[in-house]
Amino acid sequence: MKIYLIRHAESAPDFEIPEARWPLSRDGKRQARELATATDGLDLTAVYSSPYCRSTDTVRPLAKAHGLDIRVEQDLREKKLTDEYLADFEVHVERSWSDVDYRLPGGESSRQARRRGVCALERIIAGHAMEDQIVVGSHGNLIGLILSNIAPDFGYEDWAAMGNPDVFLLRWTGELAWDRTAVYDGSDGRLLRQTLRMTPSERGEELETIADLRAELDAAQSAQERLLINGRLGDRLRLNPDTVEEAIAHLRKAVDRCSVLRRPDLKIANSLRLAIALQYADRHHEAIPLFRRVLEEIHQTSERKLEDYALQHLGKCLAELNRLDEAKTRLREALKLRRLQGDQELIDSTTSAIAMIDTIRQT
Repeated sequence: MKIYLIRHAESAPDFEIPEARWPLSRDGKRQARELATATDGLDLTAVYSSPYCRSTDTVRPLAKAHGLDIRVEQDLREKKLTDEYLADFEVHVERSWSDVDYRLPGGESSRQARRRGVCALERIIAGHAMEDQIVVGSHGNLIGLILSNIAPDFGYEDWAAMGNPDVFLLRWTGELAWDRTAVYDGSDGRLLRQTLRMTPSERGEELETIADLRAELDAAQSAQERLLINGRLGDRLRLNPDTVEEAIAHLRKAVDRCSVLRRPDLKIANSLRLAIALQYADRHHEAIPLFRRVLEEIHQTSERKLEDYALQHLGKCLAELNRLDEAKTRLREALKLRRLQGDQELIDSTTSAIAMIDTIRQT
């Protein structure tokens, strides 16, 4: 028996509604459609899902493509950390991986959630024949815990490296095994990863037009939707000198909404966009302290995403003010990070910026 364990596509958290009802983001809906296409060659027997909308919405297109109904399994829901909002969410997740009995008020321990998830999977397996192929849709933390029951070396860092969506192939031959030889797009043990998580621009697709984004903003029904669209619209508008001031206004709204909705991850991304827009508007006195604040906030996170971008743009901003020594220091820091990441295009971009500073010095 083959079991395709699927983590849901990118969601759009909205703290104005219960977590179980959080929808997929626009990109998440695209990912779900592409997931259906990617599973065309499978002879699926059944599709199961967590009751949460972001999981059912992820597997719905593939279920429809295979002519199957979604069977909701309550115990595939995400592990519950607590009833309260956690600003330091990942701190508690990391502790729950190192101490499987760690439990916050109103929440589950990792041991409890893992047992629930494994039992749900065992019930599903018991209802199928050995030759069946089934899809099981669930959530990152619960899937990670299920995998850790099969492979004890799976831990916090492996959970943190999971993406939306991720697909893991399990095999049942009288006992459950994780097929780590199943490789797609170079990802060990994950069948689908970066291919489905790329943005439209990374995939070479046409970006949404500004008119489309304005229409989406007018139709947005929740604060979370407005936040996401303000950020995307501001990011597009900043590229044109004639609309950069409007971009700044949209990005300020996005940053403010991140604070209200308590989304520190999105706040960093939108604050960085805002700093770049201020730089493009020649408002360097506002951009530089914002870049520095973004870097401080990034350093408080565990993954430190976007640090190289913040350093790169801060360096360019300083160079525009002829503060060349400071600029080169920041660009060298960005280059060091980018070399570790191994993205040659980004490495070349930073190398060119450093070379530009050296050229300025010689003139």
